[in-house]
Amino acid sequence: MPDEQALKDAILRHVGLYRLTLEAVVRHLFFNDSPKLKGGDPVRNMLDSLVKDKLLRLQQFPNKVEFWTPTIQGAKQAGVRRGRGTPRDAQSLSTHLAVLWFCCMASKRRYRLEPEDLRELFGPEKPHDNIPHCIAPDGDGPRIYRIIFPEQADAATAIQQVASILDEIFMRNRPIHDWIKARDYGMAILGQTEEKCADLNRRIHAQIEGRDPIIARGHCVVELGPSPKTLRMALNRWFNDNR
Repeated sequence: MPDEQALKDAILRHVGLYRLTLEAVVRHLFFNDSPKLKGGDPVRNMLDSLVKDKLLRLQQFPNKVEFWTPTIQGAKQAGVRRGRGTPRDAQSLSTHLAVLWFCCMASKRRYRLEPEDLRELFGPEKPHDNIPHCIAPDGDGPRIYRIIFPEQADAATAIQQVASILDEIFMRNRPIHDWIKARDYGMAILGQTEEKCADLNRRIHAQIEGRDPIIARGHCVVELGPSPKTLRMALNRWFNDNR
């Protein structure tokens, strides 16, 4: 294990990149899923130390699940934009939570990309900074994913949203269009529950108004991206599956 300061720096960079983190994520990524200990838990001690140093801020979702975000001082030390150290609204927190889970707690490890990374990849036609992307070391090479959060609870409407995004890219963004055709750029559609994911996954293979299924038009995956409301259920399932 790296020395304490190196570990603190790594955790701080992680929180700066993902905008927030959970105790379970820190335990998984940095402490090899070590069991939680009463009175002397190294994961909790590390997070408490970062809060004491005024580098992280401890917060709670409405369901009392705790999470940590960077302070302005923490964002500066992590080498990310100062704005990431200011408090986030509920919608931003929900978005960043889903991205964190998809990248760090799924069966495959992914890495969130910074706007600068997208600019380097796609030049001036890069996607807007507020559209999350990640990179995944898939079996046939690295693949970029645009992360999509369906706006509607109804799966059919959500898939129509994804189809519209693909249509927009095909019409207006030639560089990304070429990446999609090469299957080096895909869509990651996140559902808030496992049940929603199953319904979404079924529908990406179905025809939409007589057109080919979305899955035939570009690489798509459907995975869990819990919201604050469904986070406790996701954590309970994750712990049960990884005992």
